[in-house]
Amino acid sequence: DLEEPAQVDVLVSAVAEVEPQRAARQHLLDAQPLARHRTQDHDEQRAKAAQDNAQRQVDAEESRAEAVEEAARRIAEVQAKEAQDAAGAQARLAALTRQRNELAADGDDPGKVRDLDNQIAVTKRDMAEAKTEAAASIAETTRKLAEQQADIAASAAKGDAAYAEQVAKINQAEGEANAKSSAALSKINATEAEGLAKAAERRAKLEADLAELQ
Repeated sequence: DLEEPAQVDVLVSAVAEVEPQRAARQHLLDAQPLARHRTQDHDEQRAKAAQDNAQRQVDAEESRAEAVEEAARRIAEVQAKEAQDAAGAQARLAALTRQRNELAADGDDPGKVRDLDNQIAVTKRDMAEAKTEAAASIAETTRKLAEQQADIAASAAKGDAAYAEQVAKINQAEGEANAKSSAALSKINATEAEGLAKAAERRAKLEADLAELQ
């Protein structure tokens, strides 16, 4: 009689085939930053942008205030000088007029009276010119102030637009990163599921083969 063949026990691992898939999954997961980390990064970028924008607005307001203060100072200087010059000219005019009237009353020196009349006319003309120059200086200061304020407003509008664009880019980058991470995770899950299915198929085949051998 022939001896019965020795029984051989074959152990089949159900998960041996999927270990590489799990390792690949972990590798891909490690390569992708966690969603909370990405969100934190983008939140920090938004906070930094908001802080910079707020500081820019403060600087703009300070520039406006400084421009107004400087214009007011210049206008006050012009007005003070105009008042001082006008007071001196008015006093000179009064003195010339009094002297002229006294000479005219005496009637002794008509030539001197005409000379005083000319001085009075020149004084009045100088007073009018000084007043016109002061008004022109104030108008020029006001015009320059308006230009400064317009430049500051334009710069502020440009800064606001840049800030809005910066925030939009941060939001877009965050959305793209989240979409990329979701796509990568879906691919990982699909790959892992495929690996598990193949492992199960191999296990079933091996078990069937062993059943036939037994």
